[in-house]
Amino acid sequence: AWYSETFCRIYSVSIYPNPSENYIYIRSENISPESYKIFDVNGRLIYSKFINNNDDLLVDVSSYDRGLYFISIVSNQKIINLKFLVK
Repeated sequence: AWYSETFCRIYSVSIYPNPSENYIYIRSENISPESYKIFDVNGRLIYSKFINNNDDLLVDVSSYDRGLYFISIVSNQKIINLKFLVK
């Protein structure tokens, strides 16, 4: 008898702290974020950045108005959409 074994690697991207006042940090496991875009609640593009090093994973939101925002993170031709609150 033979069998196949499937190895499943968990890819995850998260942001913290959420809600935030001054900055958010993009944390990832088994995946390398390449770029991100931040949109306001009306879908307007607020900010976009290519990620070149770990410093680019720290996002300064201190100048943002209070409210809900969306961050769209691109990695390996996948797009991960997350939301965060600026308080």
